[in-house]
Amino acid sequence: MNTCSNQGLNQPPLHPKFPQRFARKEVERNVSIQQSIEDMDSVDQEFMYEQRKNNLHTERLLTAHLRLIRKFSFLPKGILVQTFNNALKHVYTEIDRAKKEEAKAEKALKALEQQMPPMDEIQLQEIEAIANELSQENN
Repeated sequence: MNTCSNQGLNQPPLHPKFPQRFARKEVERNVSIQQSIEDMDSVDQEFMYEQRKNNLHTERLLTAHLRLIRKFSFLPKGILVQTFNNALKHVYTEIDRAKKEEAKAEKALKALEQQMPPMDEIQLQEIEAIANELSQENN
């Protein structure tokens, strides 16, 4: 976790499209939370800052979802749900596939390392000298 200073978080700038009544409430909420956090032990402060950061990600994601839903609200709800689920499935299937390929490559590399006989320092120096000669010939 990152170490947070005792000064706290800077207030975000007010967005021109963000209604001022919500902005005031948000600032008041942030100030009260900040004051509560300042009274905690440093370990608890770190935990709370991480929680606030995670909540911020969730709020941003929800905002993006709401905008997207409003943009395509002329479509039936089932189509929105189905396409969102298809997109989720596709992305996470690709992530899982990439992880499996990486694990497979790691396993193959370990197997190859086990098959190769250990080299002593003299052999390694000979290989390095040959590699240097080849690189000089190519230049």
